Amino acid sequence: MGNFFSRLRRTPTRKILILGQEKSGKTTIFSIINQKYNNKPKKLMDESKVQDEKNPQNKKMVDKSIGFNVDLIKDIVVWDLSGNKTMSKFWSCYFDNVDGVIWVLDAFKTDNTILDLMHDFLLSISLEKVKILVFIHKSDLVDEEVTVNLTEKVESMFTNRKIKITSTSVTNPQFIYEGFDWLNETMFVSKGRVLDYLPFYK
Repeated sequence: MGNFFSRLRRTPTRKILILGQEKSGKTTIFSIINQKYNNKPKKLMDESKVQDEKNPQNKKMVDKSIGFNVDLIKDIVVWDLSGNKTMSKFWSCYFDNVDGVIWVLDAFKTDNTILDLMHDFLLSISLEKVKILVFIHKSDLVDEEVTVNLTEKVESMFTNRKIKITSTSVTNPQFIYEGFDWLNETMFVSKGRVLDYLPFYK
């Protein structure tokens, strides 16, 4: 942790929050991104019993977030916040100076209540200028029609807001990387100019 804060002091930083319902795959996504850019060991959550039953050899280690995970990834402070009912009440405490939000929807179990929660949070005054990336996660466990319907619902909720919606899974992390890179670019582009320290433009 001391190394984290020392890097934070000497590096120009932005701030991203990873939010979403409990067990949606937030920590898995945080770990996948951290592993790629910081070469940290993967700690993948057991995202679905269905997945394990289909591929028992692919059973993953559960590393559930009790409160939060945080690390400096590509000069960005990334917070993975727990989605349980107790901890989600404190999400707003992390909204100060946030530049981007990754909202993770579980394709396997997202209903209108969860969509309404996402809508209310992302349209709050505190996040009105924040860049938004929505991952429809575990898309490999559902029919394509499910992800298409979810995408259309989310798009209809944010007609006046620029957001990116991407279907993701642990079996094909490339879409996670592409989404994260899009969020980086969107946050760091200012007046048509990419800042010199934008990592993936180097």
